[in-house]
Parts: sequence; structure tokens; C-alpha cells
Amino acid sequence: MHVGFIIQHLSYNEVRSNVIIIPEKDREMFPKEGVLFFIESYNDTYGSHITKANHLTGLDEWFNEYPVKSEDIIIISRYSEGYYLSSTSEIIEKQHHFTLEMDRILSLEPGDILCPNCRYNLEHAGRGTKDDSYILKCGRCGFTLVKKSDFDLG
Repeated sequence: MHVGFIIQHLSYNEVRSNVIIIPEKDREMFPKEGVLFFIESYNDTYGSHITKANHLTGLDEWFNEYPVKSEDIIIISRYSEGYYLSSTSEIIEKQHHFTLEMDRILSLEPGDILCPNCRYNLEHAGRGTKDDSYILKCGRCGFTLVKKSDFDLG
């Protein structure tokens, strides 16, 4: 029985052709050739199928929308609802975006920061472990955000 996920490097030809070549040993993880199935990636779902040559096709939009590069590492995992596809470039870009967004949020005044759960204003709830770090808390649902000082990150 297959383990349920594939981790592999993308070749230049795969990126250029917008296909992923599935190794023969991993073929059993997917439906029969020509059968339509769906692969999720972040917020999108793509219709795909496997060809006789073990090429995973139907991912043109994914290759065009995400920063996929030659020699990038992709991860395809199978779960109860279907398949999930991601790449290391995509993960790095999302982490960078998250870091920028958190920096933006933490640069706002505490009264201007809304709780991501219930959209209620976060309020000061005390100091953190260092003098210049502090805790923000949602009075409605209890969500807590800690702004740490540069010295507190180690």
C-alpha cells in the first residue's frame, strides 16, 4: 500500500510543459489513467488526470499562478477528500506574506487591530516578558496576540 504522499523535484521539462511526471512506484496513489480527479492547492481546486505516460495534467493554472521553478520541490498528498499540491516556493512565499502582514498588524495602534476571529478591537492586556513587548487580547472571544521585542525572539 502506498504511503499517501509524494515529495519530488520538478524538472525543467515538467515546468515548461505544465505537467508533473509521476514515478511508476507512486502510480497506485492516483486513479486509473484518464479518470478526472481534483487536486487542491491553497484556495484553488484543479481538475486533473493521469496520462498513459504517467503525466499529471490539468495544472496549467497552478503552474502559471504560483512561483513554481525548475528544481522546485513539490509535495502531493492524498487525504480523505482528495489530493493536495504545494511547492516549497509557494510555502516560502506564503510565509513571507504572513510575516509582512504580521509586521503590518503589529505596527498599528492596539485599538486599530481587529481580532481575526470576531472582528472586535484588540486591547492591551499587560506587558510581555520584556519591557517593550506587550499582550493584546480580544474582550469578546479571548484571542491573544503577543508583540515580542527583538530581544525576545531568540
